Amino acid sequence: MIKLYTGTNCPACKALKIRLAKLNLSDYIECDTAEQDNRDAIVALGFRSIPVLVRYVDENVVDTVGGNVHSDLYYEEFFNDY
Repeated sequence: MIKLYTGTNCPACKALKIRLAKLNLSDYIECDTAEQDNRDAIVALGFRSIPVLVRYVDENVVDTVGGNVHSDLYYEEFFNDY
C-alpha cells in the first residue's frame, strides 16, 4: 500500500498529484495532514514538510520519499517496486 500525505493548500502537493496522474500512478491513498493522526505519522518518520509518499508492506514502512523534486523515473520506480 502507498499513502500520499498532503495538505489542502500545499502547492507542492497539488503539483505532485498532477505529476503522478500524468504518469498514471494513482494507486495510492491520499491522507490529509490536517488530521492529527496523519500529521503524527509523517512526523514519526522524520518529515517536517509535505508531500510525503510512504510505501507500506504488511503495515511496515519500507520506503519513503518527500517533496516534489525527484525525476518522473524515480516516482515510477517507487510505485513499480510496489
